[in-house]
Amino acid sequence: MLRTNLKKIVCSAVFWGTVILLAGSMVLGAYSDLQNARNNSMSVLYCYLVTNSVGISHVLVPIVTIVPFTFFYVDELDKKAVYYSLIRCSKRKYYLANVLTAIISAVLVSSLAILIFVIVCLGFGANLQVDNMMVEYYSGTFFQPWIESEMLVRILLIHICSFVIFSIPWPLLSLAVSILSKNKYVIIASPFILFMAASYVTEMSSADMLNPGLMLLKGSMLKKSYGGLFYAISYHVIFSLFFAFFYYCMSKRRFLHEGL
Repeated sequence: MLRTNLKKIVCSAVFWGTVILLAGSMVLGAYSDLQNARNNSMSVLYCYLVTNSVGISHVLVPIVTIVPFTFFYVDELDKKAVYYSLIRCSKRKYYLANVLTAIISAVLVSSLAILIFVIVCLGFGANLQVDNMMVEYYSGTFFQPWIESEMLVRILLIHICSFVIFSIPWPLLSLAVSILSKNKYVIIASPFILFMAASYVTEMSSADMLNPGLMLLKGSMLKKSYGGLFYAISYHVIFSLFFAFFYYCMSKRRFLHEGL
């Protein structure tokens, strides 16, 4: 069932449209710098940091990465196809397949988008070497010894992983919201609304450790232990498990008491 779900999603125009949209927003976010990347000997890592700080790509992640799965899931609910799915497998397998499909779909969208972004950056002449801006940016952080040893590719890979992990909780939040509301617009919009609300509240209250945007390892988060890496991973794992567990338990309860 998992393979069937993923095949439907990956072969859809919506999936590739979201990949292009997210990649395009990342390129546009760093476009002014990319134009002079070759002449200024600019690194891909610098372009990545710019697009996820000045640009809007990180704001789009909570809504763009969930769209392929959510469209598929909402369509299945509207057509009452859940009944036919449950004929072919148990309820446990059905709910687990939805959770895994949501995660893998978001990971694929974010991974392909950032891969396209890196290729475009290299095409514009950005390099994989350490520059003065990176030395200054990572000064006093966990990553400073790596910068001094010119291990820029390793740092870039860590940031790429943090970007991909950042996309995981949002489709699971949509699944959790689908238990509370059957309105497809609410299900699709809820991750973006929660992200914006959480970002605003934590910024106003200076609660940086709860700000979802900083989990991309930027700003004050870099000053934390291990560059905030383990905290960011724990943050996403905890929320992902909570949303998945809520969806699973409440789905079973709703099925027993209300049906589908």
